[in-house]
Amino acid sequence: MGNTGTKIYESSVDFGKIIADIKAVIGTIFGIILIGIGIAMANSKPNRIISTIGTINNNPNCVVVNYNNKTGESSFSCSIDVSYTINGQNLNKTFKTTGQPYFKNDMVTLYYDPNNISNIDMYSDDVRGIGYFLIILGLILIISSITWAYLANRFEFAAALTAGTTATSMFSNSLR
Repeated sequence: MGNTGTKIYESSVDFGKIIADIKAVIGTIFGIILIGIGIAMANSKPNRIISTIGTINNNPNCVVVNYNNKTGESSFSCSIDVSYTINGQNLNKTFKTTGQPYFKNDMVTLYYDPNNISNIDMYSDDVRGIGYFLIILGLILIISSITWAYLANRFEFAAALTAGTTATSMFSNSLR
């Protein structure tokens, strides 16, 4: 490579190292945020932990809220009246739901708080699994961004690759 080519390469390596370091800092910050949210969710105590089966009493009032012309699929908003039994008590409640349509005598799973049976819904409030996922995602983000910064600062090809992908991304985004 000539002198000009060498200078361009060395400049791209320096630029790549700076970008990799900046991305490592940003990735670490976002990773820490994800881990913090994940820990909060993983340590949350769900209330609606017991499930029961309910039966839809009458034909629900459902309306189409979204129709996909390509697939022919529809999304519905329904108001359904459900009968269910908790601790030998026959109870009724009306739920608002979106997604699939419901029909009379359909069975639905309900989740309730054993300490407050009026706290019942068609969805569980257990978000611990999502919390564990966010913790793992945050760790992967931190490890991968710091590892790439290490590689970019240790090996010139990684720094040049970082500079090249960053420059390509910057130019392609400016052309849109």
